[in-house]
This record gives sequence, C-alpha cells and structure tokens, in this order.
Amino acid sequence: MGGWVEDDRREVRDLPDADPRSESRVVELLPEQTGGRGISVVYRYSQDLDAVLILWLIAGP
Repeated sequence: MGGWVEDDRREVRDLPDADPRSESRVVELLPEQTGGRGISVVYRYSQDLDAVLILWLIAGP
C-alpha cells in the first residue's frame, strides 16, 4: 500500500493482524512534528474491500 503512510517524516510500525488479507499499522507523529501534540493513527487496510479503516486516533501532550 503506498501513499502518505510511507512518508519518511512519520514513524510507521506494522501490527499483528488476524486476517492474512489485511494489514494493520500505526503511524506516529511526534510533538516536534506537529507543533505540540503527539498523534497516533492505528489503521487497517483490507485488500477485499480496497479500503482503509481507522481503528484509533490518539492525540496527546
């Protein structure tokens, strides 16, 4: 899967996924990158649906 999630300014990690036809990842933006708040987006890409499902959006200090 290409696009903004592979941008080298972001921290991207793979997460375990129970379905072999989907990929789960977390994108982390540090406070230095966002101007004050850390942001994490946990998402799953489904090959069957050709869609991304955002599971969690976490913003903190």
